[in-house]
Amino acid sequence: METVLTVVIPFVVGALGVRLNQRHRAGDF
Repeated sequence: METVLTVVIPFVVGALGVRLNQRHRAGDF
């Protein structure tokens, strides 16, 4: 389970970061 979490957590965090960046860019434009 630990190995799975170490792979899944960064992926989820990265996905959330991308969404936040998209929202921020949309707000700028």
